[in-house]
Amino acid sequence: MKTMSQKDFYDSTEQFISNYMKLFPVSATHLGIHSYDHLLGDFSTTAINQQAKFVKAAISDLEQIDSSAFGIDAQIDHALLIRRCQTML
Repeated sequence: MKTMSQKDFYDSTEQFISNYMKLFPVSATHLGIHSYDHLLGDFSTTAINQQAKFVKAAISDLEQIDSSAFGIDAQIDHALLIRRCQTML
């Protein structure tokens, strides 16, 4: 397990979300983040493999975080982010 401060967890989550939006621009638009509106979704085999690799790496990284020292809200956010990533595969 990797120890991490709650602030560092949220900072890394922001980085994850930013990278996620770049890989899934249609989702970004759907969520109301319009800075990716000019991008089209890439549904090629190469892109799908890249997206799956990104999500699997995120799950692996998230599962290594010991969130027991986080506040309850951050613990819930941590668990939800893992579950959300798992549903993307």
